Amino acid sequence: MSTSISVITNGIRVHGLITHRSHSDLTVAITSPIAGFSLGASHIPYFARSHKNYLDSQSDGLATELLEALYGIACYVLARKEQLQEARLQPSGLLEALGNIQTERASITHKKRAAKKQLAEGKLAQRDYQGLLKELRREDEQCQSLESTQKAEFIRHCLPECCDQLCADELLQWLQAEHNQ
Repeated sequence: MSTSISVITNGIRVHGLITHRSHSDLTVAITSPIAGFSLGASHIPYFARSHKNYLDSQSDGLATELLEALYGIACYVLARKEQLQEARLQPSGLLEALGNIQTERASITHKKRAAKKQLAEGKLAQRDYQGLLKELRREDEQCQSLESTQKAEFIRHCLPECCDQLCADELLQWLQAEHNQ
């Protein structure tokens, strides 16, 4: 269940939601005037939860602080929107790299299906199938790792001031939505 929150920052009312609240985690998403980003508080490890958790009333203040910080980050990103779009769309840029990775992952999925079909038809032994599947899983994990690295490097290069606070997927979805408008 999401809880609405708002705060006035620099004379502007900022609205958001507490999207996740548990003993150990607190996450806030901004909904207005800029939407599409979220920010989480530091995780509280299990051994420290008897002294501190995010279910108490003090965490409401932290949630508004997170919303304020998130608004600042969103304004920073908005001010650099054109530069980010240019970097994302340039030849041999992030979009092309991610497209190549997605093509490779689709090829791996196709190979898995083909191997399963061969197994069902009796053209491939169970042992060979398991070995092939293991290799394809390893390749897929490498693709996922490369994708994460590419996204992190994009943020680190384009937004070094807030690279630790932004979720790469949220930023890319926001840029895509802004590009489509």
